[in-house]
Amino acid sequence: MPARPETPIDTYLSGIKPEQRGVLEALRERIRALVPGAEETLSYGIPAFRVEGKIVIGFKANRSDYAIYPFSGGAAERFPGELSGRTVTSGSIHFTPESPIPDDLLRRIIEWRVQANRERAGR
Repeated sequence: MPARPETPIDTYLSGIKPEQRGVLEALRERIRALVPGAEETLSYGIPAFRVEGKIVIGFKANRSDYAIYPFSGGAAERFPGELSGRTVTSGSIHFTPESPIPDDLLRRIIEWRVQANRERAGR
């Protein structure tokens, strides 16, 4: 099997601390499994995944934690109970290695973003 071409996410990950890289590599693999075929890119300098031409999820290492970026301000309202106890801003959901985003929640956030993008595009 040929090696996968380098993506902008590879470049981002090569520039962060090794301990941060491991956490985000694991998250990247989880996202890849949930949206096979998604294009890896950067959006606003954040590693992100594009489905059907639209960004659906991104992630980033911060000084003291990590965050996913659904590229929508509605996640807190859409998933209130599941996000309680986490730091949530208008555009990000924070997590730590000790308290990662559960697979089921990550899947539903991505599905929600894909569907919202389709509705906006009139599909």
